[in-house]
Order: sequence, then structure tokens, then C-alpha cells
Amino acid sequence: MSVWGKLFTAMRGGAHEAAEAVADSQAMRILDQELRDADNALRQARSDLAGMMATAKRIEKRIQDNQAKEERDIQSARAAMDAGREDLARGLAERVATVRTELVRDEADHANMQQQQQVMLRTVKETEQRIAAMKREIESVKATESLQRAQKAIASSHAGVNSRLGSAVGSLERIRERQAQLGARLEPGAEMAAIESGADLVVKYKKDTNLDGEPIVLEKQYAKGLSMHAHTELEYNLAGKYKEFKAIAGVDKRTGDKAY
Repeated sequence: MSVWGKLFTAMRGGAHEAAEAVADSQAMRILDQELRDADNALRQARSDLAGMMATAKRIEKRIQDNQAKEERDIQSARAAMDAGREDLARGLAERVATVRTELVRDEADHANMQQQQQVMLRTVKETEQRIAAMKREIESVKATESLQRAQKAIASSHAGVNSRLGSAVGSLERIRERQAQLGARLEPGAEMAAIESGADLVVKYKKDTNLDGEPIVLEKQYAKGLSMHAHTELEYNLAGKYKEFKAIAGVDKRTGDKAY
């Protein structure tokens, strides 16, 4: 290689080292900013969750009001029939049907919102734990970095071996920071993949409806009961007050060939 070629290669190597030094000096600042962004996003998630919970409360109140209204109208319709007021009873029956339609819709919305709330609560809690762990790791890295700078300053005051050890410490510091950044990016990615896959969204059982929020139907329709996914176990504590527990088990007729 000619002298000019060697000189050009040396210049390229120097430029690469300078760029690496700049990137290393900004790495902690970038990670601090990313943590601040994560904190802001977490606060927004908490606010959204509070809004969802308030909406669920309103729906629950509307369900209770409609249930009371439905019961009153049914009683009034029966009284009208007993009095021979078929026209009044018919009007009340139509109103009961309208209220029942609204009840079914609101109950399905409420059940779905309750499910989403549980997912969000679990996700917020896990995110809080990850952010807290990352903050502790950053504090540890900063403390180690300060110590290594002191060691490097001491080493730089000596010639020979101590000088080379100081350079090696700087390289190890950069490697650790790169590993910490990579780990910080991979963990949230795995969490998002789990959430997007829907693995946390399975409802194990529901009370008084099937898993889709519809009435329970075996050989006939049941107003009370439990619907469960396959491989689900429920235990009842009889507390020594009862001798036996009886129940009717079966497969929802609407599942068809999907039952297993």
C-alpha cells in the first residue's frame, strides 16, 4: 500500500473513532429522554383507563335503571291484562321489548369494557415495573461510568500498561451501554407482541351468559349458570354447610362443530 493509501486509511479510522465517541457520549442522554417519553405515555394510559372506567360505571348505572324500568312495565302490563286493558298491555309489552333490546346491548358493551379494563390494568402495572427497573439500571450504569472515568483518569497519569488498561475500560463501557440499549428495546417489543397476539384477552368464564354475552342454551335456555372455556377449573367452597353440590353440565348448542 502506498503512503497516500495508508494516510487515507488512517484518516478513515480516525473519523470512525470520533463518530463512535460522539455516539457514546449521547447514549445516556438518549436513553434518559426515551424513559421520559415512556413516563409521559404511561400517564396518558392511566388517564385513558380512568375514562374507560368512568364510562363503564355509567353503562352499569344505565343497566340497573333499565332493569328496574323493565320490571315495573311488566308488572303494569300484567295489571292491565287483569283489568281487561289489552291496548294498554300491548303498549307496555312493546316498551318492555325496546328496553330489553337496550339491556342486551348495554350488558354486552359493559362486559367487553370490563374485559378491556383488566387487560389495561395488567399492562399498566407491568409497564410501571419495567420503567422502574430500567431507571434502577440507568442509575447503576451512571455510577459505574463515573467510577470508570475516575479509574481512567488515574490510569492516564501513568505510562505503559495503565494507559492501555484505561482504553480497555472505555471499550467495555461502550459495549455495556450498547447491550443495555438493546435490552431496553427488545423487552417492550416482546411485551407488545404478546398483547397483539391476544394471548391475554381470553375470558375464562362468565356468569349467567355464555362467553359471547348471550343467554345460556343447552337443551333449553337457562337464566342462571356459568359458561367456561375448555380446560377451565372452578372450585366452590361449601364451607361445611352443605352435603352436596348439584349442577347440570353441557355444551352450548350454538357452538355446533366447534365444541370440543
